[in-house]
Amino acid sequence: MMSSIFTYVSAENYKFFKSKLWKFSLLIVTLFSLFMIMSIHKDNDWKNNITKTNQEIAVQLKMTPYELEQTFKSDSLIKEWKENNAYLKANIKPATIDTIQGYLSEVMSLKGLGLIVIAFTIIFAVSIAKEFESGTIKFMMISPYSRVKVILGKYLNVLLVSFLFLFSVLLINALIAFFFMDMSDSVRLLYVNGEIISISIYGFMVKNILLSLIYYLVYTTFAFMLATLFRSVSISLSISLLFALLGTQLIGVFNVSTKIKQYILPTIVDLTHYYKGQTLVEANNYSLLSCLIIILVYMATFLLITVTTFKNRDI
Repeated sequence: MMSSIFTYVSAENYKFFKSKLWKFSLLIVTLFSLFMIMSIHKDNDWKNNITKTNQEIAVQLKMTPYELEQTFKSDSLIKEWKENNAYLKANIKPATIDTIQGYLSEVMSLKGLGLIVIAFTIIFAVSIAKEFESGTIKFMMISPYSRVKVILGKYLNVLLVSFLFLFSVLLINALIAFFFMDMSDSVRLLYVNGEIISISIYGFMVKNILLSLIYYLVYTTFAFMLATLFRSVSISLSISLLFALLGTQLIGVFNVSTKIKQYILPTIVDLTHYYKGQTLVEANNYSLLSCLIIILVYMATFLLITVTTFKNRDI
């Protein structure tokens, strides 16, 4: 079964990579990447800027530097102050957004190119709805492959195309950043459980990139399910983009308890660790492992609905 699915996926990939959509997508993202990198202000006086930031935090919290050093609270502002203070004491330039490592750590996240890139991966996912609309999906039914193999092949093709696209976007940004940005120090300082710990900035960067890819994986699968269910490009595209781009805001409209929010997808799908600011996962102290398990359940449910619908519904 697996060999026949991979044969089908290879054929689908060949068709896609010869299409204009692939080249157009890369061109648009490259232009956005250039614009974003060129618009980032280079911090040549990072020590003074961090000192000013810490002074502002102290005023905002109405605490002295001594009180901030002694406290063990996990408030986001206190966390930022302690990390900044550790960088100043160790004379280590942090991996801020204007450095290569800092930029690449966040470029695929929702604060980076995420809101633009996700639109293209969703477009890739809902392309199956176009086959329903045009009737070309019927030609798949006369192939030697079963319906389950066809839909799994389509799904694997979407995932492969999406991740090749994401890798291309990351590579393009790495090349551009190399020419326009400086390197940071190789150490990342984090305030965790009441103490400052030191980790490799490269390990942190790779982990952050991998965690940011989960956002694309989930919503690409979600869009693929909707395309199979509704068989309409406009409907599946609209609903997918609504949740992918505005999901967090939609949840904020309703008065939902913190415990319930942990099981709502838009709340837990952004697992990136940002240099400044917190995600909902960090703000609510959700466990990374529990978030990954819940996301996996969502993924399995989306895929089960997709396969069941395609297998049993008339085409």
